[in-house]
Amino acid sequence: MRVVFYTRPPLLEPALHFAREMSRLTEFHLLLELEPRAWSAMFASAPAVQESGILAADPILRRCFPDGIRAYWQGTASFNLISYTNSRSIHPASLPVSHAAIRFLRNLEPDVLHFDDVSLRMALNYPELPRLDFLSVHDPEVHSGEQDWRRDLSRYLTFRKARRFVLHNEAQAERFCSGYRVPSHRVAVSHLGVYTLFREWMSSSVSQEARTILFFGRISQYKGLDRLYQAMSLVAEQVPGVRLIVAGRPEFGYRLPAPPVLTRGGRIDVLNRYIPNSEVAELMQRATVVVCPYTDATQSGVVLTAYAFDKPVVATNVGGLPEYVRDGDSGLVVAPDNVEELASAITRVLVDSALRRRLTDGVARLAANELGWPARAVQMLAIYQGAREDV
Repeated sequence: MRVVFYTRPPLLEPALHFAREMSRLTEFHLLLELEPRAWSAMFASAPAVQESGILAADPILRRCFPDGIRAYWQGTASFNLISYTNSRSIHPASLPVSHAAIRFLRNLEPDVLHFDDVSLRMALNYPELPRLDFLSVHDPEVHSGEQDWRRDLSRYLTFRKARRFVLHNEAQAERFCSGYRVPSHRVAVSHLGVYTLFREWMSSSVSQEARTILFFGRISQYKGLDRLYQAMSLVAEQVPGVRLIVAGRPEFGYRLPAPPVLTRGGRIDVLNRYIPNSEVAELMQRATVVVCPYTDATQSGVVLTAYAFDKPVVATNVGGLPEYVRDGDSGLVVAPDNVEELASAITRVLVDSALRRRLTDGVARLAANELGWPARAVQMLAIYQGAREDV
């Protein structure tokens, strides 16, 4: 079976894991869409690509990734960049590149063509595409404060073209089907796996710091940072010298709330900027616990990154988070609107060493089994095969 998988930089970590495992099972071709803002945001150490069109990925990306990550794509049948040199999605200069990309896809003659979420640049040229077998929808429901007409237009154009959809949590499947009027037999659920490739960014081993909490990732309204700040005032009263690290760049239009002053020697350090992957690895190693106090969610790459470093997670009971954070096994799950419960859960993980050991063991079990990428690839291959048999 020949599988062609089209992805974008925000989804590169799971795509590379998927590519490595699928390449062991079938003929797998990986394509990565790139444009100038993606280079600056995702590949800060790499020189900007000046050439547009279809480019071989390895000679370019090998300059900005550790050798261990390069191994993730070396088993693929091909790995190419769809390179745009203009930043605007809707622009005449994008059309020749999109035309070339679709010709490239057609010439591969895939048995399965799978787009990893929508691309407006490609969506404007979908009439040229003979079919789209699978479309992953990473956010079936739009996060609070993140409405975007470009995504809405992309979905309108792409959903009509897709034969089947892949979601990454069970909790939102029914609402997705009803909201977009998609028959349930056209929707499959396949959970994502642990982002272990982040360990390749470790330049050295860093010791875990006691009583250190990490809140990481792009920061937006739905991430619940204001509620975490309220909870931290309560945590500080119970845990002397507690430290919260807030690391990440706010989404456009979102203003970070002012951090509270903590009692008993507690402190909050805010790293209000893009966090390179090497620093992500360092912060994860330092943390005692990672916290995701979201007000709504689908699944979370933050959780899957934390698991790569054997860190338990305190998360809220929203969206698909409880499918990834097993309450009492790999983390603690709390109500999204209860600051006291959030504070209590964080405090428990910080002060109870037996609980931390149990949660850390649970994280390792998940990473080796249900949330391991070999199992994820086997499941998706079965989904592909089942779809072909139904044609």
